[in-house]
Amino acid sequence: MSKYFSYDAIDVNLYVHDTAKEAKQSALDIAEDGYNLSSDQCDGLSKGSQDLIKSICYGVILGGIDLPVRQTSVEQDGADAVAKFKYMAQPPVIVEYEQNNGWIKCSDRLSKPNTRVLICSREKEVGCALYQELIGFGYIPLYGEVTYWQPLPLPPEDE
Repeated sequence: MSKYFSYDAIDVNLYVHDTAKEAKQSALDIAEDGYNLSSDQCDGLSKGSQDLIKSICYGVILGGIDLPVRQTSVEQDGADAVAKFKYMAQPPVIVEYEQNNGWIKCSDRLSKPNTRVLICSREKEVGCALYQELIGFGYIPLYGEVTYWQPLPLPPEDE
């Protein structure tokens, strides 16, 4: 999944990129093209051209839209729909993408009480700990001050 974007305010296009470096470079390239095109056409940049160039941007994609589907059924959709379509689209929903590799800053939000989670210390040591409501993570001698956490991954499924 591409996690970065650049926005061309001049041509009203959105581009997605795999790295922040690519997104930054794309935004700069778009701005330079707009600057050169506007400069070549007149003796200076109009206020409108300046505003468009200043509106070019790049950033991190925080989420997107999903369009869930379900299999058609005679009860819900009728026989004609079942004959024509295998799936029916559901209303769009927001999908928030994980940021920071799934790590959550302790100062932003804490885990549910009495839950085992992965922890990361200020020294970037990673381990597992139990979050307790009145104690929190506390100071864990092996790790030091806990600054980030994330839910434990699901265990493997037995086949």
